[in-house]
Amino acid sequence: MFLFNQIQISPTVKRINLLGTTLYLILMILFSSVLILSQTQRSDSTHEYENAGNNYISAESVKENLAAIYKKIIDLKRTSDWENDFAVMMIEYNSAIRSFIGNEAEHGKDSRMVKLARQTLNRYDQVEELLKTYLGKVKKVRHKVKNEEDDATGSLGPRMPEELNKIIDETKNSTLKGEQDYDFASLLYYHCSGAVSIIEDYLNNGEDETLHKIAQRMKEDNKLSLEIIEKWKKKHK
Repeated sequence: MFLFNQIQISPTVKRINLLGTTLYLILMILFSSVLILSQTQRSDSTHEYENAGNNYISAESVKENLAAIYKKIIDLKRTSDWENDFAVMMIEYNSAIRSFIGNEAEHGKDSRMVKLARQTLNRYDQVEELLKTYLGKVKKVRHKVKNEEDDATGSLGPRMPEELNKIIDETKNSTLKGEQDYDFASLLYYHCSGAVSIIEDYLNNGEDETLHKIAQRMKEDNKLSLEIIEKWKKKHK
């Protein structure tokens, strides 16, 4: 009896053992929860990234919507004022992809693409304010019915309809992977590439000094985005 009493575990040791067991069980529960969550997320990402619960936007649906919006831009009723029509069209053009960019900024996985999305939205906001201020100052009226005597291309630059139709074809035929960041980069690339062509057409034909400065800024912004996407895609083929 004396020997048994000598080897009995003290209350302090018992408490330590109990605490260790409790911590072990908690860690096992947490680990299991994380494992289940990661498996669920992996399963969710196997088919594009359209998830109504998380407000994800399907790139395939965006591709079709963009093509339709670009077509509407071509069909916009125009004035005989090239400067007015260019400013109006660029506001509409950037608005076409804004929600898709916002989706990447909110739900993107790649930090570089998320940063690009946020920078792009910020630049669009700034440019839109400049364009609207310009339109207000020169007292233009948006979407006037174009005059019958205007030529077939209206007041738009010679290459404008051609460039927009090219963008429509490239957007429709673009190959997507069903990976959010990659598809965002792909569609934004076509959008920015088209913007550069449209802006260059204006710079070669427009005469307003103020609008020229805004257009030059838009061109530089879009070319920077193209460079970023090209470098990113080389690392994410």
